[in-house]
Amino acid sequence: MHQIHGIKYTLLSLITVALSACTVAPQSDSQDLPSSSPTASANPSSSVTALAQIAYGKSFGFCAGYCDHRLTLTAERIRLVHQSPRNPEENPEKVTEKPMPAETWQKLNRLASFKTLQGLPERVGCPDCADGGAEWIEMQQNELTQRVTFEPQAGLPPQGELLTELRKIYAELDPQE
Repeated sequence: MHQIHGIKYTLLSLITVALSACTVAPQSDSQDLPSSSPTASANPSSSVTALAQIAYGKSFGFCAGYCDHRLTLTAERIRLVHQSPRNPEENPEKVTEKPMPAETWQKLNRLASFKTLQGLPERVGCPDCADGGAEWIEMQQNELTQRVTFEPQAGLPPQGELLTELRKIYAELDPQE
């Protein structure tokens, strides 16, 4: 009986050690470190590394035509792609591109917060429920990518100003919207 008690204690000790080894110590947030890039400061008063890419999109699950739309923005280029996943033969991919104005990219970096996006769940609300469509914002910083999908009607209040600007850029490239 004493030997079984000792084995239980030993197992419990091993499990505790194993679990404590799995615990990750807080790391410094490398995306908050200053960068030497000329567009590094997203906000003149902060030291946030500039984003490599910002993307915005929308999709509709019950759709027969161009149902998936992706706006990709980098320091060099703005690219809008319309796709028809259900019928790509009849509706080939449509692409519109133009150079990114430096002041627009700087503004987007001031409005965007990678850290805020990381703090949100992958899905907010019930995007594309009852055929209401879905919108999303995706950011890439260093080697990390974060995407949040949300209901178009509800928007994404923590990134509301950025969303307004992305929708504006989208509408400029796709006047049919």
